[in-house]
Amino acid sequence: MAKSSTVKVVEHSKVSPPPNSAPPTVLPLTFLDIPWLFSYLTSNHARDVNGFYPLVPQLATASVAADTQVEVVPLLAVQVTVFADCGICIGLAYHHVAADGRTFNNFIKTWALLCAHGCSLSVDSFPSYHRSVIKDEHGLEEIFLKELWKRKSSRKMVLGPEAHVDLAGMVRATFVMSLVHMERIKNWIVVQCKNKNQPQPVHLSAYVLTCAFVWVCLVKAKMQRGWK
Repeated sequence: MAKSSTVKVVEHSKVSPPPNSAPPTVLPLTFLDIPWLFSYLTSNHARDVNGFYPLVPQLATASVAADTQVEVVPLLAVQVTVFADCGICIGLAYHHVAADGRTFNNFIKTWALLCAHGCSLSVDSFPSYHRSVIKDEHGLEEIFLKELWKRKSSRKMVLGPEAHVDLAGMVRATFVMSLVHMERIKNWIVVQCKNKNQPQPVHLSAYVLTCAFVWVCLVKAKMQRGWK
């Protein structure tokens, strides 16, 4: 387990897009210095999950603007953690009303690519996340928004940080699967389908193969513990 250590806040700041490039907005940015072992957190063996949470920023709670009385829900927070003589960790927290996991991941990759190459990239090559490309012919947006605010007003749904989760005894581990492993799993599935005279799955992507393998391992582990 990682040893407990003092977290030093180096700087609290706010960043915003260049003038006239986007609507006025600011993003909280925090710099931390944590003297933990960098190799421990970046290794693949089981590690205490509590060692990772200081690397993730906390989204601010929703607030009501004094001038417009409109409720403002923070969508993104960024935190940079400095590991002395090793490197940095950029932690991101975002609200799912803005994007799902895959969309946000693709957005970060595009952002990193733009920062690396600057104006040499064509704007046409960037992905588009504008919601106007989806034609809402049945008025579903209005229906969903009304249901959203109904749930929020009745306190059935909270827009803000997640509730506290008991992390005692929980660990995080990394399992690396190469292309060779993927091909082995894929070939095994194909052989099983042929032996049982069943049609082969249409989509055997890396994501599908990984999920299938993890689920099978999880079921086997549960069965060994007497789970049905």
